[in-house]
Amino acid sequence: MISNDFSVKRVVAAGMRSAHILLPCIMLYYVATFGIGLILPHSIDRFLSYFLMLIGSVACVHVAFKVVQKKHFSFDDYFYGFKNFKILMEFTGVNILTTFLCGLGFICLIIPGIYLILKWMLAPYIIVYEKADVIAAMKRSSELTKGITYRDWE
Repeated sequence: MISNDFSVKRVVAAGMRSAHILLPCIMLYYVATFGIGLILPHSIDRFLSYFLMLIGSVACVHVAFKVVQKKHFSFDDYFYGFKNFKILMEFTGVNILTTFLCGLGFICLIIPGIYLILKWMLAPYIIVYEKADVIAAMKRSSELTKGITYRDWE
């Protein structure tokens, strides 16, 4: 379970330490997306690119958690999204739902949208790490980010 002791500085520091490890995952996504763009028509290209982006995102989150926990990982971990279809679908669902709701928040004078983004920013990570469903991940993200102020982003 993700700790309630949330610190943006710790998250960014962990990301910087693991950036060289996540590079193959990011490169795999871009090479695959570029190859698809050369071969397929535009509408199919967009769909497959989005699908590959989701799989790449799930893999990057999975590998990043292993790095932060100092666990061994292998090249096979970069295909975590393929092997765990339920997590991939939950990850997709939370991305679609939070994007839609945050968009509505931005329509309502921008401030509510910013609030919702900050409130649910950890939901995709919770789905991968805690294997939660969409609503549970959004609730857990709300709990973890409760009380975070602009000073936490310094």
